[in-house]
Amino acid sequence: MEAMLPISCSARGSSSCRWMRTSEVCAMPATRSATAASLVLTACACPSCGSGDGAMEDADAGGDAACAPLVVGAEVYRFCDALYTWDDARALCQQQGLDLVVLESEQEQSAVVAAIARGEPFEVWIGLTAEDCDWRWVDGSAPSFLGFEGGVGPSPPCECVVLTERDRWEPRACRLADEALVLCE
Repeated sequence: MEAMLPISCSARGSSSCRWMRTSEVCAMPATRSATAASLVLTACACPSCGSGDGAMEDADAGGDAACAPLVVGAEVYRFCDALYTWDDARALCQQQGLDLVVLESEQEQSAVVAAIARGEPFEVWIGLTAEDCDWRWVDGSAPSFLGFEGGVGPSPPCECVVLTERDRWEPRACRLADEALVLCE
């Protein structure tokens, strides 16, 4: 049995997900964690899948599903060059024993942006969320800086955050259909 990675789900809370492995793409049910507040997609086995090269284009999602190492100075991140919702992005990181990135400083953030830069706009999920605009990293810590335009957080609704090619944070709806690239650590 070979482990599979989720590459797309039809809707939040859906049990209809598409999975991939090195050379095959197929549709099969997701497994939910009974204790998690959000959908957690777990590894599964795909005994018989259709043909395909395993790339996300085959699943109509646009890009490779694999997360590649991204070396920035002494840090090694995992960069997933495919679009995911915030919940699915976090689940993808956690399946690799990681979580969405926690940016400790503006210098770290700028170095990450430079490493991801490709001469075109991008948005990548980071591990910053808010409840009632109380911003917290996924590890529970408060941010040491605010990378929003002007250095202050946005007005409600405050939810999740993407890091952009402009080296700035922008709020996004993490519980809806907003999608971005993924950065794990």
